Order: sequence, then structure tokens, then C-alpha cells
Amino acid sequence: MPLHQTLGRGIRGNEPVLVYLCDAAFAPRTANLDETASDTPRTSVIVAAQQLLHGWLADPGPTATATERLDQALAQACWGLASHLLDNIDWGHR
Repeated sequence: MPLHQTLGRGIRGNEPVLVYLCDAAFAPRTANLDETASDTPRTSVIVAAQQLLHGWLADPGPTATATERLDQALAQACWGLASHLLDNIDWGHR
């Protein structure tokens, strides 16, 4: 089942959902216990998704147009939880 569908069912059912991203392809540097460098948007789909979401969710600022404020509000409603989840991953060993 796709990740977003699993999370959505948990949210709608008001049930906790634990998701384990256990494949090293999600963050290969983090998965390698001998690696000292952190993952980047180029090496990790998780870090790339965090960066994308942070851009979408950034405060548009006081000079933003009504359309820009609406876009940010819609992004927050649709993607705010995903951003929170990615920002609070328990990396285990790091």
C-alpha cells in the first residue's frame, strides 16, 4: 500500500501509524553506520522532500499577495503534517 494511503487511513481512523523507512535508498549515508557525512537532497529522497516541503510551507511574508498567502495556506493544510513527520524522524543511531 502506498505510504500516503497508509498515513491517510491512520489519520482518518484516528489510529497511530508507525512507518519504517528501512531501505537504505531513502538515506544511504545515514543507513551506513561507518559514514560520517550527512545525507543531502542529492543523496536522500527524505532530505530532498524536506527541502521541497520547507519551500512550500515557508511564510510568504508581509508583502505577499492574496494568492501567495492562499497558496501557502493550502500547502500547509495539505503538506504540513508530512513536513512535521519528516522533520521529526527518529534516525536511531544519529
